[in-house]
Amino acid sequence: MINLAIRNWRLFIRDRATVLYSLLGVFIIIGLYVLFLGNLMAEGVGGGEQGVRLVDTWIMAGLIAVSSFTTTLGALGTMVEDRDRKISKDFSASPLGRWQIAGGYLINAAWVGFIMSCVTFALATIYIVTRGGDLLPALQILQVLGVVGLSAAASATMLFAITYTVTSNQAFGGISTVCGTLIGFITGIYIPIGQFPPVVQAVMRSFPTTHAAALLRQIMTERPVQAMMAGAPPEMVDELQTNLGIILRFGDWTVPAWAHIAVLAATIVVFFGLSAYLISRPRKG
Repeated sequence: MINLAIRNWRLFIRDRATVLYSLLGVFIIIGLYVLFLGNLMAEGVGGGEQGVRLVDTWIMAGLIAVSSFTTTLGALGTMVEDRDRKISKDFSASPLGRWQIAGGYLINAAWVGFIMSCVTFALATIYIVTRGGDLLPALQILQVLGVVGLSAAASATMLFAITYTVTSNQAFGGISTVCGTLIGFITGIYIPIGQFPPVVQAVMRSFPTTHAAALLRQIMTERPVQAMMAGAPPEMVDELQTNLGIILRFGDWTVPAWAHIAVLAATIVVFFGLSAYLISRPRKG
């Protein structure tokens, strides 16, 4: 299983087009932010230079969460490619069991999501620092890496269950396009979550990656929020953080960090169970 995961990792890295396509959603968000969204959001937030630094950090935290989703999906393209080219039949004829074959794809997807998100985090840190922001302390860097690992694992199990039955590159391409387009809206990057109607906000809050984005924003924007909102009433700080999706609310209840972690952990358990069911079913062909 580990050898199969290593083989899938090498195939992913070797195909530059696949790597770039998996990061397409990230590139789109960066482009939109630099050309359009950045100035608009900075003006909406206010706060001068401190407001710009807050928005920079806020968007980069969301990018890391998006990366853990899109790159994981890109890695699962190897599984679809193997089915499309009938290579999966060779694996089925080998001594490897279904769980070992599926595990090779699942482990690779989670690993790719983690590594590529770490790369995104490193580039985001460089961007923030060169724009006048602060470098995160060591403890917060470790917290970010922990959230990234949990988010990548949650995305891997969820997307594996969705793509396990996909057998053609055309169908997978359609899924990737839809997911890559929607993920920016669902995580509240293109438009802050507070700008959507309550019903839409409820849908966004039900998506695991939104909880990962909220956790990353809480960690990475802590200093910028304190610097910009120094002396402001707590109610004003809460309103800003709620509007930007730094904190999520269900009615009057503010979702604590442990609940975000619980959502991601529950996603892993639920979709791992669904994947187990799918793997145990007889496959035709």
